[in-house]
Amino acid sequence: MSSTSSVVHTPGTTRLRLLVWPREHGAWGLLFVPLVTGAWLGHPSAQTIVPVMLFALAALGLFCLRTPVEVWLHLSAMRPQNAAERAVVLASIVICLGVSGTALIFLIGWQRAHGLLLLGAAAAAAFLAQAALKSLGRETRMNAQLTGALALTSTAAGAYYLASGNLGRMALIAWAVNWLFAANQIHYVQLRIHTARLTLPAERFTAAQGFLLGEALTGLLLGGRPGAPDGCRASHYWRSSRRSCAASYGYSGNLNDYRSIGWG
Repeated sequence: MSSTSSVVHTPGTTRLRLLVWPREHGAWGLLFVPLVTGAWLGHPSAQTIVPVMLFALAALGLFCLRTPVEVWLHLSAMRPQNAAERAVVLASIVICLGVSGTALIFLIGWQRAHGLLLLGAAAAAAFLAQAALKSLGRETRMNAQLTGALALTSTAAGAYYLASGNLGRMALIAWAVNWLFAANQIHYVQLRIHTARLTLPAERFTAAQGFLLGEALTGLLLGGRPGAPDGCRASHYWRSSRRSCAASYGYSGNLNDYRSIGWG
């Protein structure tokens, strides 16, 4: 058997990892950075740190569940090609369901964290909307990414809720700020891709008008200036926005190299 066939058919290779492991590298950050910031804002105590850790485990299990389920249901370009690959995909589904299900049973049943049901329903609705947008073709790709980010960043609200015991205004603010930060990065990457062939500053400015307007409005919404009230999260967002705007105008140097932020 040739080496190419071996890669395609042999369990334990790169191909097998692609069948069961999430391939969207940026999505890991969109899931866990909001989770960590939400937990930090909630000031977890010794009594709440265990629920927060279980929530992180549940989020990890559900996140890792998506890839093997899509493969199993033939919704992905990757397909299991033999019985061994199908067995591994099915085992991954069972393990992910077991891990996330056990953690959620503890949180909702024993900890009475019923607010997670509301957040879970909102995230599920966002993922369904993302799937619908993706089915419309390439023209709605960025909107689908923004909708998916809305679901992933809901971990900020969940972690804050479990750390503080309150699913209220601050939980929603944590979710919104993390989503806005993610949306900024998604829009920036798409802008850099679509303007890669433009060389004149006027052309770049014309292409970036919508992005720059969104940056200005978001900065006003967050009070986004260094030293503004509401803490360092808005200031970090604002600094990232300024770097993105500089790149949109076509400045040279590191600001103009979008691969430097890990999206290349």
